[in-house]
Amino acid sequence: MKRTNHLVLISVITILGFLIASCGIVPPPAAPSEDFINTSVAETVNAQNLLTAEPELTETLAPQSTESPELTEEPVLAPLAVAFVSPDHNAFFWNESLATPIQLTNTNDVQQALVSPDGMRVALVRSTDWITYSIDAINADGSGLRNLVLPANFAALPRPVDTVASVPAHVNWLPDSRTLAMTTRIAYEGPGGAAGESLFLINSDTSAMTSLLTIASEWNWDYTFSPDASLIAISRSEGLDIYNGDGSLMIANLITFPFVNTASEYAWIPDPLWSPDGSSLAVVVPPQEPWTDTPADTTVYRWDTTDPSAQLMFTTEMTYWPMEIAAIAPDLSKLLYLVRVGAPTDNLHALTLVNMDGTGTELIASGELYNLPEWSTDSGAFYYHSNADESFIVEPGAAPVAYPAYYQVRDVKWVDPVRFIGVSGPESGWQLILGSTTTPTVNIFASTTGDDQIQFTTNR
Repeated sequence: MKRTNHLVLISVITILGFLIASCGIVPPPAAPSEDFINTSVAETVNAQNLLTAEPELTETLAPQSTESPELTEEPVLAPLAVAFVSPDHNAFFWNESLATPIQLTNTNDVQQALVSPDGMRVALVRSTDWITYSIDAINADGSGLRNLVLPANFAALPRPVDTVASVPAHVNWLPDSRTLAMTTRIAYEGPGGAAGESLFLINSDTSAMTSLLTIASEWNWDYTFSPDASLIAISRSEGLDIYNGDGSLMIANLITFPFVNTASEYAWIPDPLWSPDGSSLAVVVPPQEPWTDTPADTTVYRWDTTDPSAQLMFTTEMTYWPMEIAAIAPDLSKLLYLVRVGAPTDNLHALTLVNMDGTGTELIASGELYNLPEWSTDSGAFYYHSNADESFIVEPGAAPVAYPAYYQVRDVKWVDPVRFIGVSGPESGWQLILGSTTTPTVNIFASTTGDDQIQFTTNR
């Protein structure tokens, strides 16, 4: 009887082994050795020489699933992973299992390194002249480099005859960790540019590129996918629309507003934020003339996906920043903004916290503040720094707490309720640092060469 049980067990294990092999399931690798890292870099260079076939470029839309993934009460996050570009424009990968980052390239041409949500792939946006671009994908361990979009593919995109090139504008991973979304920008001789008309999807396995939707006759526009990619907010220079994940229009002109005078060649567009479950969205819109000494109020909207229209939450004066007007908490319960105090020539601002409905206004700090704070992932705290490079952690309702370990650290992003990543420099070189409210900081990477700031992305 025991012999029979043993035979059955062996049979089951054998069958499982065949199933795992046929499905391509591979256990996660251990932390690589220094020899492995050197080999990975060499493989990257060799792969660049070998991969010369142009990826498939089609104009028809590949079938897209519109089904939302089943949500669990406690979703399991992938281990924290970071992709970054060093000051000399090479790409690196780091996760919590690695003592030191893995160098992915040594070609000095990477402008962006985008880590996938599962932390297993990195998309590389490459250029040496800001005109000729390519996009590649590589496995996080440095293997499997593959071309996705070649310079010839960008050159084949339609554009006016008096323009210089079509270049990538906004590239981002979708939640499936296999698909990239991309818009393009039409470059002119000299400053300025116009948005391309298509939102493309790029399959990182096959390199197939398809057009998901088209936005015509817009000088500037952008996309923001909901967390499960079932909805897309399309921001335009005079409004915001909602599309379904398959590219079909759901709501035109969810909000509208006058064209904002940016005093520059670009057109301002909204930067909406989805709630973590994708059930609602918040957006902040500045006044038409934000540069005057007495500007009109900024407007805050919220939209629940079950409602046919957006709700105006409140209006108040906010200092206009081109990239972001206010810092909205991830759960959409609160927001932070700056408002000028004193004479315009004093360049002083008050950092203000308010509930999403406009109640409970709270002064956090005032002085030479030029950057908006960054919220923790659970909306329970935020980080800000002063123009004197002093850093602070604040829990709503409590006084700011100095965080001297992050002196000169900017471009901060929280990766969970207690940890955050930021870039320090340029004095003594550039550093990528993992900070925490509960444990000592971790220096992920340091460089004493190169003039440009470290650029990073995370999978959270």
